[in-house]
Amino acid sequence: MDLSVDKIKQDLASIKALKKEMDDLRGLLLDEYITQDAENVIRSEIIKLESELSKHKVQQLGDIDQDFLNSINITRVEAIDLEDKTLVYLYENLIVKAEITLIAAKPSSGKSLTTMALSNMSLQNNISYVFYFDLDNSPTTLKKRGIDKIEQRWGERFQYHSPIKKKNGRVVKKEDIWNVITKLKTRNLQNILIVFDSAKNFLKAGADRDKNKDVSPLMDFFRVLRDLGATVILLHHTNKPNKDLGELTYAGSSAWEEDSSNAFLLSYNDYKKTFIFTPFKNRIGDIEEIAFVYKEENHSLSQVEVEWAKETQLDETIRDEIIDFIKTSHQKPIYSQIMKHMQEMGFTNKDKVNAIVQTGKNKYWKTTKIPEKNFKDIYELMESDTRISQISPFSSDKSVFRGIKGNEFLSDKSLDTSDKLSNMNIDRKIV
Repeated sequence: MDLSVDKIKQDLASIKALKKEMDDLRGLLLDEYITQDAENVIRSEIIKLESELSKHKVQQLGDIDQDFLNSINITRVEAIDLEDKTLVYLYENLIVKAEITLIAAKPSSGKSLTTMALSNMSLQNNISYVFYFDLDNSPTTLKKRGIDKIEQRWGERFQYHSPIKKKNGRVVKKEDIWNVITKLKTRNLQNILIVFDSAKNFLKAGADRDKNKDVSPLMDFFRVLRDLGATVILLHHTNKPNKDLGELTYAGSSAWEEDSSNAFLLSYNDYKKTFIFTPFKNRIGDIEEIAFVYKEENHSLSQVEVEWAKETQLDETIRDEIIDFIKTSHQKPIYSQIMKHMQEMGFTNKDKVNAIVQTGKNKYWKTTKIPEKNFKDIYELMESDTRISQISPFSSDKSVFRGIKGNEFLSDKSLDTSDKLSNMNIDRKIV
């Protein structure tokens, strides 16, 4: 290729113009009045200019010196940037504040109901506002769940937005909901709870919940809200299991899980009327399996012991039969005698019986090794022979629900617990 001085001057002038434009744009990013949308546009343009400029550069390796370090300081995380960052729970072992939590469940398993209760409970405490965006449920369902009562109690602190025909005749559309959501990007969202029900319904038209390229932009938007201080809860669906009905997984793209801080599968035990949250991702916080019963009287949740919450009618029958056998035995029985008795009573699934024997230790019965029986364990009942465990709402100093009991939410009336639940007695440590 033939070069001339004029050509060289022209090329260098073009390169310098690109560099100056890129430096000017970087300077704009430092402006304190820059908006998030403007920042996104500027960064996109800088990337294009860098790509164009790289075509003209002669590859040279420089040293990492102070000038280089100063040039990249804009993205460096320093200790001062983290000094006010602390781990706080909206509900201990379940929801971490200023993070994204994914809750997946089968249809009609209670994900909306329990999240609505958490929203109501959070308003009783430190949360300033709840923004609940619902593109999944009908007005009749909203009425059944007591949305009107919660709205009447909290007024504008409880912001429930859903496509509905309002009393004034206006028809609210999905586009109207998105306009509200977009406006949140311009606000300080510290101490704000935002719920998306269900998350897949907020994908753009034609997007596929199973494809990362469609889901990732939406998750990026949710992260923007989180970075502005919001606590974000995403309600999602599960796939139909291939074999075991208990083998549920969330539906769709891996981005749903990857871009969430913590994630749970929610299941419902119809026998005990309990909701069990089982974590399948824990990036931040002390997240554990946790269970509740729903209190319709005041739209709140009462935490219960997980093993009790999972029990089926068969589990309870087996447990009560073991208690009766231990109580009526002339001598304290050993493990093999319990198993033999259960077989004789028709409980032939040894694995099932053994599992209940093991989980009942130090809860319903205790064991002691006896030298006279070759150090085998003998079984005796705990001091309190309780067939059912007591529901005990509890709070934590690390949670915004500090010092609030279940029957203090929404209503000043005491809860009338059913006879079955009133016999429960769980010894749970309050942290």
